[in-house]
Amino acid sequence: MGAIVVATTIGLVAIGLVLGIVVLAVFALAGIKALNAAHDGRSRFVNRTQRQRS
Repeated sequence: MGAIVVATTIGLVAIGLVLGIVVLAVFALAGIKALNAAHDGRSRFVNRTQRQRS
């Protein structure tokens, strides 16, 4: 009986770790996309202001 409890606990901990890694990966991808979008927006703004000056 004790072995079943230990195996179940270890399994739940493993599943929790995998879910945590997946959630962190999703947040990381969202952050990278946000940074790229902000950078692209700034690049467009800089290009537009440079074109207006010349």
